[in-house]
Amino acid sequence: MIHPLLRLLCQFACIMVLSRQAAAGLMLHYSFDDPSNLGADNSGHGHNAVNSGATFFASGNRGGAASFNGTSSFLTAPLDVGITAMPKMTWGAWLKPTSVTTVRYPFLSNDDGGFDRQLTIAQRNGTEPFWAAHVGTGIYISTAAPSLSDWTFVAAVYDNSVNSMNLYVNESLFAVTTGFQSPSQSDFNIGTNTDFNRFYAGYLDDVFVFDTALTSNEIASIRMNGITAIPEPSSATSCVVGLCGIAIVRSKRKLARRTTDP
Repeated sequence: MIHPLLRLLCQFACIMVLSRQAAAGLMLHYSFDDPSNLGADNSGHGHNAVNSGATFFASGNRGGAASFNGTSSFLTAPLDVGITAMPKMTWGAWLKPTSVTTVRYPFLSNDDGGFDRQLTIAQRNGTEPFWAAHVGTGIYISTAAPSLSDWTFVAAVYDNSVNSMNLYVNESLFAVTTGFQSPSQSDFNIGTNTDFNRFYAGYLDDVFVFDTALTSNEIASIRMNGITAIPEPSSATSCVVGLCGIAIVRSKRKLARRTTDP
């Protein structure tokens, strides 16, 4: 007989992990490791991107990367990341720009002209450029400057229920108040904001989208260990069920020994 407390603890663990990991679903991931299919989605959801001129770059942050020429190349991802489809959302990538001489370099965008969700490189009053993001009513420009020699991890976590956005640049966190209200594009562009004919120049690696607001610890895990640092629901389920199964078997064995010992 299984101890009631053990059974209860296993059930509670399964419920907690399943509910958390079901929420933390990886909806899209482009590793850019396949030169023949640069827009292949590795998340398992089939959100393969249409490639418009981006090329393969062998020396990515991890494996290969996508290279953008700053004038015409981009990818279009068939996933709605707007506030209606995803009130809570996390996206990001590793970047190594090759040029930051113009006013803006959007690299993740579903903006159609209303300052919708977008990550970019922007200048502040004509000074040096910084990593930046749209906030629904304008542009938030951080104090972190892009590097042309090193890979930089940039991610944004949105929670529209409280009008917040956390912008991460490597280890730095910039907490921002947002006001996203207007409709946006139903998909999003990687390497451009085509509505304003602006393009990113440089390399992009491991673009990802989660359909929830990841925690700071989860963002740090991704930054240090890659996308696989956040397990998918199936793997998390197997892990918890397996651990509970081991605990139950051990409990049964102990009970059997007690009943057979003189």
